[in-house]
Amino acid sequence: MATLIPLETSLRGNHTEPAASIGHAAVAASETQTMHRYVDSITRVAPRLDSAPLAVAAAVFLVFILSPMILCGNSLILTAVYRFKRLRTPSNYLLASLASSDLGVGLFLPVGMYLELTSSTSDDVGETVNVGLCLVPYCLTISLCSVSVIVMAAIAVDRFTSLAQPLRYNNLITHTSVERYIAAFWLYALLVGFSPLVYSQCIAASSSLHARSCSFVSAVASPVQLFLFCSVYGPSALILLVCYSYIYVVARYHARAIYSVELSLRQHQDGAHCRYGQTLAITVGLFFSLWLPFQMCMLLDIFRGTRILSEWTSIYLALPIFASSAVNPWVYGYRNSEVRTSVQRVMEELLGRLGYVPSHYVCPELLAATNGDQAELNSFASHVRLCAVSPNRTTLLLIPSARQDTAEGSTGVTTVKETVVHLELPPEIQANGEKVGM
Repeated sequence: MATLIPLETSLRGNHTEPAASIGHAAVAASETQTMHRYVDSITRVAPRLDSAPLAVAAAVFLVFILSPMILCGNSLILTAVYRFKRLRTPSNYLLASLASSDLGVGLFLPVGMYLELTSSTSDDVGETVNVGLCLVPYCLTISLCSVSVIVMAAIAVDRFTSLAQPLRYNNLITHTSVERYIAAFWLYALLVGFSPLVYSQCIAASSSLHARSCSFVSAVASPVQLFLFCSVYGPSALILLVCYSYIYVVARYHARAIYSVELSLRQHQDGAHCRYGQTLAITVGLFFSLWLPFQMCMLLDIFRGTRILSEWTSIYLALPIFASSAVNPWVYGYRNSEVRTSVQRVMEELLGRLGYVPSHYVCPELLAATNGDQAELNSFASHVRLCAVSPNRTTLLLIPSARQDTAEGSTGVTTVKETVVHLELPPEIQANGEKVGM
């Protein structure tokens, strides 16, 4: 019996060594197979690229048009605000924040389009790590778009405050307060933007809910899409609509007062008082026309169970959202005469360095005033300048009106407002002035 014990132990030891080697080989084979599947998922050509080459070419063409427009337009806004101290006002700080977020959208736009076009529908792509990696560019893009929407709503609130509280505007909207608001906007947008990544790693991973492709609709779950709408777009759209509706009512009231003054001075009407309606229509109309289609289709997919945001529909409905970053410099920046003139000067300086001789400025008086380091604008309503851009000379009247508040329960404070009246001199007076000048 003593001789059998070593034999048994030796046999057991010989049996254990092959089992261990077989286990290591199985693990190595499993890792190799997983690596091959991951490489195949990366190198596999997406079905979208094979099935619709014309649609792919159109989408890529639109992206290569929008991205340079976004980068150039917003870079000029940021350069003008940095170059001229006169533009460093609280209102223009919001404009600079909007341009910064739109500039980031232009940088990440090609990456997002690449992920959408190269997304595969294979079952092997639904690994948690892959979903986390493909969600990072989407999270950054969502954060930048959220900042853009929130800042557009903040600009509407700024303009609303300048009309609703004209005497307290300089105390409410200061450099320090606006800087704090902008920091809070960016922090909130980052928290909201990275919610899809947190959801996929914490909730979806534990529930075995994995995306089958690296597209927005597949990677971002429906609860997260609803959260994004309720936390960013819905409140911002409501605030923007309410603020600009109030501005329209106030502007219409002042336009009627201005029109009554014009009738007392001349018998014809040039329709200049209707420009406020065009400006508000452009601002609000572009916001809803560019952002609303994607949001409405997303809500229909969530509540009605439709599949509108699938395949190419999601791409072509997302392009107007990115186009918003291209038109924002024109809507919020270049419509301001000071910003437009400063951007023109930046472009002429840039062309001058490249060897191009710049032409004369549109408004030399305004450009000369822009060089003042101590010059500063304190309100949105003070962006009014007189430039001799045409033979028709204009004049500006500030009509102060005081009203004693005698309502019951009032404090007896006198409200003082100024009505800006833009008048055009009659043609005969202009002709006489030109003759005298000659």
